[in-house]
Amino acid sequence: VGSANVLWGTLSDENRDFISDFNNANIATPQIQGLGRNPFVEVGYGLENVLKFFRFDVFHRLTYTDRPDVRNIAFKVSIQFIL
Repeated sequence: VGSANVLWGTLSDENRDFISDFNNANIATPQIQGLGRNPFVEVGYGLENVLKFFRFDVFHRLTYTDRPDVRNIAFKVSIQFIL
């Protein structure tokens, strides 16, 4: 199985204000930033229908790899039911 995920957009001032309201209320929120000029892109590949029950995926981040605390490779194991 192959996949590609692309996200391109901006963070509006209204949403920035909404996020800052949580920060002012001392509610833990992750660091959220807009994407800027480049889209977020990741590709993935995997195996499905392993023992008719499991799916294994590997994702590679292609952009925004220089940000702190990001993983450039992610592994995902999931359970699926195919009817």
